[in-house]
Amino acid sequence: MSGSGDTTGGFRSWPLAGRVAAVAVVVVLGLNLLAWTLERVAGGSGPGGERSSSFGTGDDGVAAYASLLEGYGVSVSEQRGALGDAPLDPAATLLVLDPGGLTGDDLEALKDFVDGGGALVVGGVGSDTILEGLMADPPAFSDGGPRRFSTLGADPLFDDVDDVRTDGAGSWSEPGSAEPLVGAGDRDLVERTTVGSGEVIALADVSPLQNRLLAQGDNALFGLALTGGQTEVVFAEGVHGADETRGIRAIPTSWKIALGGLVLAAALAMWTKGRRLGPPELPQRRLAPPRAAYVDALATTLARTSRRDEALAPLRDAARERLSRRTGLGPDPDPAALRRAARRLGWADDEIEAVCAPDGPPVDHTAVARALARMERTVTAS
Repeated sequence: MSGSGDTTGGFRSWPLAGRVAAVAVVVVLGLNLLAWTLERVAGGSGPGGERSSSFGTGDDGVAAYASLLEGYGVSVSEQRGALGDAPLDPAATLLVLDPGGLTGDDLEALKDFVDGGGALVVGGVGSDTILEGLMADPPAFSDGGPRRFSTLGADPLFDDVDDVRTDGAGSWSEPGSAEPLVGAGDRDLVERTTVGSGEVIALADVSPLQNRLLAQGDNALFGLALTGGQTEVVFAEGVHGADETRGIRAIPTSWKIALGGLVLAAALAMWTKGRRLGPPELPQRRLAPPRAAYVDALATTLARTSRRDEALAPLRDAARERLSRRTGLGPDPDPAALRRAARRLGWADDEIEAVCAPDGPPVDHTAVARALARMERTVTAS
């Protein structure tokens, strides 16, 4: 039954902490949906990424090369952040391809890595700075050069590599103190040198490893041979801008401030709209009224009516019918016989008069009710 006066419900009836948490979840989901929509509209879901990055899925990325290594059982991982801050494991082969701006700490970290026995594959734009820091006589780079190279028999790892294809972006014109491994005529594509306890493999042109050329010629075999048979390879992604922070720490500070403001605004809005104080809590659950109260209420209603005879006649008839059936007097007993039967059963005089009177309304309606209840108990007991 409505009309209890409690008009609150739904979301506004939640505890404040629950409402704040719900709004925060909605805001985060909304921001993710907005970011996804913007990415779709801007075409960000297509191929892309930094040049020669293992995350790059565009033509000049090397994501396919990383997948190739994994397919041959090589453990592939990515180094993030500054090289100088990263613990470089000398048991792994480190690939630094088309590195961007390198600091003195980065160069020092690479030198320590190689001196400690690590194998470094470096190539592309910016690799000359690394080679000059590691080698007393580094190879000389020249723009352009052949588009096809073959192995020179200096390393058995390259024995099956006969046709390495590039886009002709550059080559080594002078080997310096390094040993040529892959070349064509007077130009070399790959050279190797020993530094400390490790080695450095200098790659003049990274294009054979990039997505657009990896499937051409023997480029895939060439990429496998570059790792020197190692079972662990690390791509230096910090040189491509990949930061160490991930997850929520990678969210820009301005976004975090905006998100916090939205959550605070939502909490304040709910606080002002919600009901601050409700009615006192009842000490116990409300139950249905007792049956005695219902009987009293019904009796009061009957007492107030001006047609008591009509209201009580069904009760008297029911009591009389049960008495006749109980004593075997038949459906239409004699009033005198009915009185004698009731007296034998222990009825009170007012009950006998109320039920057994031949004509007129009962003398006392409560007497009729007692007589009927007496018969109900008798039937139940029997």
